[in-house]
Formats: sequence, structure tokens, C-alpha cells
Amino acid sequence: KPDAVSYNDVMIAYARVGLPRKAEAVLQRQYGDFKAGNKRAALDAQSFNAIIHGWAKAKEQISGERAELVLNRMVELHKQGILKERPNNYIYTTVINTWAVVGKPDKARQVFDRMLGDHKKGNKNAKP
Repeated sequence: KPDAVSYNDVMIAYARVGLPRKAEAVLQRQYGDFKAGNKRAALDAQSFNAIIHGWAKAKEQISGERAELVLNRMVELHKQGILKERPNNYIYTTVINTWAVVGKPDKARQVFDRMLGDHKKGNKNAKP
């Protein structure tokens, strides 16, 4: 059975060529595999970052929204105890970059403020 590294490698490959939808499909498959009992397929921050990076690379009008939805999903899965890691500064800054790429600096600033708030709430990995 594939492990998280194998899934992440595929997601990273799709992200590098700007195919975030395909990366998201791999994440869904990984999550299903994990829920079916493959503990080696546990989700991690790299999984989510690959997809967010893919949205930044795609430069579609919806890229910022989709990247932020992935960030929100990561936060929710962490709250549920499914994902061990909280978003780190690299993930936040990739979402910020995605908003910038599509010409939405106000949205980028909102994510930056969110990162600051997360850091103040104890997420040491979200330090700007």
C-alpha cells in the first residue's frame, strides 16, 4: 500500500506543472486510503502545501479561493485530530502568494493577519 511520501510525490508532481485539481484528487484518494486503515497514508502538512502550491502555479482566477479552502480544510482536520500539524509559515505564505498572483492584495493581507493570529495563539510554526 502507498505511504504518505508516495502520495506526496505524486501531488508535488501535479503541483509543479500547475494541475492542482489532479493533486486534490490524489489527496482525496490518500485520505480515503487512510480512513480505510492504511495508517502509513496519514495526511501531513506537505500534502496540503503541494496542493496550495499547485493553485499558485495554476494562476487561475479561482486560485486564491481554492488555496484558502485547502488551508481551511487543513485547519479543520487538525481540529478533528486527523492531521497532527497546524499550518506553518510556508503554507500561509504560499496562500498569500496565491492571492497576490491573482491580483487580490487585500485577501493576501487577510491571510497574513490570520497567520499572525495563529502564531499568537501558540502555533510556533506560523511565525512570520
